[in-house]
Amino acid sequence: MNYFFYGTLLDGDVLARVTGRKFAKSQMIRAWVKGFRRVCVTGQTYPVLATEPSSRVEGILIRKITSLESALLSAYEGAYRPEEFKVVLDKGNIETAWVFTHAEIADPSMPAWNFDDWRRRHKRDWLTRI
Repeated sequence: MNYFFYGTLLDGDVLARVTGRKFAKSQMIRAWVKGFRRVCVTGQTYPVLATEPSSRVEGILIRKITSLESALLSAYEGAYRPEEFKVVLDKGNIETAWVFTHAEIADPSMPAWNFDDWRRRHKRDWLTRI
């Protein structure tokens, strides 16, 4: 199964802690989804996708996620549910991938979520909680 990650799972250490497998950089393929914006969840340090037709969210595509890894990812994501999305790769190719979303907390008016800021301010605590 293919998965697209746009939040805390962009971090290789978090991804490895959740799935039990260290992914090589070559397995983390740059990609994006169209029609969305990555926003902060109110009162939390992680993001959600909010619909915004003129935007796109960059992240990574990882192919060949196993059934066990998929179950571990679902447990980590909690209330988020995987949906199939069309994901665009750097050369314009399009693939289908599972993306964790949570429509009930996705509000386009929320502030943008920044991965580098999250890494700097929250990653250490995040890893201890996983």
